[in-house]
Amino acid sequence: MKINRITVENFLGLRDFRVQLAAPILLVCGENGQGKSSLREALALAWLAQTPRVALKGQWGELVTEGAKAARIEIGTSDAPGADYGVAVSLTAAGKVTASDHFDADTVLAAVVTAQRFASLTVDERREFLLELTGMSLAAEEIAQRLRARGCDGAKVDEVAPLLRSGWASAGSYAAKRTSEARGAWRAVTGEAYGAVKAERWRADPGDWKTEEAAQLQALDATIEKLRADHAEAQRRLGAAQSEDRRASEYRKKLAALRTHAAEFATHQAAVHRAEDQLAKVRASLASAREAAGMAPPPKPKTCACPACGVELVPQADGSLVEYEAPAPVPHDPDAAATLPGLTTALKTAEDFLAHHVALRDSADRAAAEVRLMEENQPPEPAQHPDIVAASVASIERDLDTKAELQRKLRSAYERFDAADRRTKEARQHHRDVAEWSAIAEALEPSGIPGEILAEALGPINARLAQSAADTAWMQVRIGADMNVTANGRAYRLLSDSEQWRTDAQIAEAVSHLSGLRLVVLDRLDVLQPSERSAALAWLDVLATENEIDSAVVMGTLLRIPKGLPETYQSVQIKGGRIVEPEQNERSRQDANL
Repeated sequence: MKINRITVENFLGLRDFRVQLAAPILLVCGENGQGKSSLREALALAWLAQTPRVALKGQWGELVTEGAKAARIEIGTSDAPGADYGVAVSLTAAGKVTASDHFDADTVLAAVVTAQRFASLTVDERREFLLELTGMSLAAEEIAQRLRARGCDGAKVDEVAPLLRSGWASAGSYAAKRTSEARGAWRAVTGEAYGAVKAERWRADPGDWKTEEAAQLQALDATIEKLRADHAEAQRRLGAAQSEDRRASEYRKKLAALRTHAAEFATHQAAVHRAEDQLAKVRASLASAREAAGMAPPPKPKTCACPACGVELVPQADGSLVEYEAPAPVPHDPDAAATLPGLTTALKTAEDFLAHHVALRDSADRAAAEVRLMEENQPPEPAQHPDIVAASVASIERDLDTKAELQRKLRSAYERFDAADRRTKEARQHHRDVAEWSAIAEALEPSGIPGEILAEALGPINARLAQSAADTAWMQVRIGADMNVTANGRAYRLLSDSEQWRTDAQIAEAVSHLSGLRLVVLDRLDVLQPSERSAALAWLDVLATENEIDSAVVMGTLLRIPKGLPETYQSVQIKGGRIVEPEQNERSRQDANL
């Protein structure tokens, strides 16, 4: 960035500061309180919208010089011959701000305009600043690409990638957690404490399973399947034999019972004859008793009418017919009447006895008929006795039990072997997870990929700082991987004011060089002793002569402009906020003492 002109009016301690730059380096001299630091803050406000004097933009009106109504800052710059750019900012005492260009809060430009800014940053801010400066990146995709380039597992990189947006430390913690989980999973599978070397060699105990037993188990499975089919068939045959045997047994029992029943026919027939004789006797006695008792006339014989005269005729035993004559009345016999109830009961008993034996006789007769029918349709004997089939079933069951027990033992051994194989594979997978997550966790540690990126970022700036130390013979400034700034190995906080100024100046120049700004703004040159001031001015002259900077603005509490400045310098002296001496014509009259 080449500065062509600077105009500052009524800003803090500067009332009227106008310079057309004819040389790369502008040296601004003056006593304390004359406006030198106001110039640096005017540059910061115009370029960065930053000022340390007030906290809020609404307070910017306080930056207008006392008694003035408004302040104006203009800075003309060019990045190439004939290209003229500029920024202009005006402030009113009432707090109104007008800017010809947008304010750009550029952290790189801020580190150049305020040399001590880098040292004031936190460790994380310094890291981010250097990564931005050198074009390196800790962006999620950059880290993910580097993880893949390291050979980290792609799926796990994809899993952790979203967390990289929250920062590599967060992603690293997640990978470490997954590493711990994988160790715990390995321990759960193996029952042992995890160890990398142990896990590499660990195998689950496969038991006494032998490879050749696999064929035996397969053949045994087929044999058992056939035995089960044979057993089912034998059970079916046993059921059929038992059913046939039951039918034959029932046939024999029924036939024997029927034969026994049929054999009772003669007995029941004789009883029927006796019952008939007895019934006839009872009936005759009852009829005689009734007749004797006069209760019932003798039964009227069967008659027929004479076709000629109609007389009632009675057939005789010899076939002849005689005229029917009604019997004479029977005299009443009291003793005969007394026997009637007993004879009536005896008649009923005789009838029942006859009916009973008739039924038994008929039943025996039917049994005989059924015996003849069954004998004519006798079923065949069972093809095989159930006991023989049951023995076959029992034999198959014993064989099946023996082979099933062997199958159980072989299968148990195989399942143990298979479970051991699965445990071994699971343990290997968890071991791979441990290794792969551990690789990602280690890669995301500060010494891993972030360290690599930072090392790449630190290389250029430390190289530039080494060049500056060689050019100035000052202490060697270095920014470590821990982001601590040292000078000849001493921590920045332990340096003197002069040493810190030189350290800040070298860092600001390195930032300017690496960023391509080619601009240096240095205030408080007077903190250096005269010999070191000369070294600083000579260093800037070399940078300008070698075309490594376009512009530099240097301010210091110097009573006079130094004598014998090289052509790369343009110097002014300010007093009361105004330039009081010519920039070049009076240079020869200045005392060389600073």
